[in-house]
Amino acid sequence: MPFHFLSKESEGPGMVDQLLSRISLLTSLADERYIEEKREQQESLASRLSTPAEDARKRVRVLLCDSSGLRRCRVVPWHRFRSIGTTGLGLTSACMAQPAYSDCIAPNSGLDPVGEIRLVPASPVVDLPWAPGHCMVLADMCTQPSPLIGLQQGALSPPTLPSWSGCPRAALRRALVALKEEYGLSLMCGFETEFVLLRREQWVPGRHLEGGLPPLHPVDDAPYAHSRATGACAAVLDDMVDTLENMGIPCLQYHAESGPGQFEIVTSHFEALEAADKLLFTREAIVGVAAKHGLEASFVPKMSSSAAGCGCHCHLSLWKGGVNIMAAAPSLQDPAQPHPSLSEQASCFLAGVLQGLPTLLLFTAPSFNSFDRLVPDSSPAATPFSSLNAEYKAMDATANPYIALTAIVAAGMLGSLVKCTLPPPLQVPPALLDPSEQAERGISRLPASLSDAISQLETGRNAWMCDELQAMYATLLGPCLMRAYLAVRRAEAAKGPIDMPRMHLLY
Repeated sequence: MPFHFLSKESEGPGMVDQLLSRISLLTSLADERYIEEKREQQESLASRLSTPAEDARKRVRVLLCDSSGLRRCRVVPWHRFRSIGTTGLGLTSACMAQPAYSDCIAPNSGLDPVGEIRLVPASPVVDLPWAPGHCMVLADMCTQPSPLIGLQQGALSPPTLPSWSGCPRAALRRALVALKEEYGLSLMCGFETEFVLLRREQWVPGRHLEGGLPPLHPVDDAPYAHSRATGACAAVLDDMVDTLENMGIPCLQYHAESGPGQFEIVTSHFEALEAADKLLFTREAIVGVAAKHGLEASFVPKMSSSAAGCGCHCHLSLWKGGVNIMAAAPSLQDPAQPHPSLSEQASCFLAGVLQGLPTLLLFTAPSFNSFDRLVPDSSPAATPFSSLNAEYKAMDATANPYIALTAIVAAGMLGSLVKCTLPPPLQVPPALLDPSEQAERGISRLPASLSDAISQLETGRNAWMCDELQAMYATLLGPCLMRAYLAVRRAEAAKGPIDMPRMHLLY
């Protein structure tokens, strides 16, 4: 992976300090905008008559994504939905300190079982076609008492307090406000969701242990994009795509991937916060529809050492005034530049993301298993781009998408601030270059393990603007979330070598 190490000269650090100060002030602006958006949503809800679809709703799944990337939910009757929008739904704050391997609290997380937050519905409600009568909504994590108070004339009152400081969704909302206020930019994201379809053996007495589950096997062993794999699973794949379309998530294509039973569904782009919401809905839909067809779906990054892993490639584009500004105007294209078709704003932002990769991995590919996928001579760590979007491949389903995108915004904003430059394009895998050419191009190995990634962030050894980038992460994520998140990943790094494959169905 190429790295163009930018010298920290002149007033670079001072500029970063000023940016961090401005971002801290923007936190209140983000909260104010959140309040206004909630007020508008509530007024719309109050003025609208119930629809036949709403009348058919019986249960609401209130969904959240924790520090380990697990999707968790609580279910309430539909008739109680309005009241939880007012009072919130209670949840221990320690939920954000739980590692994936156990319902325990990671050491030194700053959180404990004492204390409660409130889950307040934040996204539009979507019906779940695979579960008639059920619908789902994503939640913001709010402080106690709830930032929504009382009912006034049948409508929900606007929130009066900011979100909880450990809320990942609120962190991304703050990051996007900062990007907009500092550079006038909006971030759009689309995702390629890779997963493995698995079929469980029928239980056979004597072959399988009493009380245990029979093993899982991939549904096929066909190669990449093979028509046989697509044809054999057409019914379940078509059902997934139709379901996503009905949930307001347009699909651009799907195909069989390289691994046994592996497939990919590509969904359309949205503004980053909505895109993260829809990514979680997408995973819920894939798992739900697979179960409807008697199958299991897994997003685990590397299920088998001999098969391709599952990623979650993120397509990024920057917009201003409703216009994609990734491409440079023809009159501004300089053939002498390594990437003349990119606009200056896009180039600086992407250069920050590229330079920040050694520390970004801790947020975008953050599990012990993730690093079994990120190995030399494989494609996942690449960050190619076109005139319309950049594809960030070093991301998988063990990442909390709100935290991952917040970190990407942090690196991109830092690159924009210091006018970071992209290196010349590399047309061969970096591992094929001899050491002298790697050194000449500034290519270095990315962290090889979760422990290495944590150390990279904490020590910043030979990293680009390590202190400033760490400060950007901490400011946008906030001290509460940052501490809990790092504690969870440290705990998972320690547990990883002895963890059992039961994690295959956690993601």
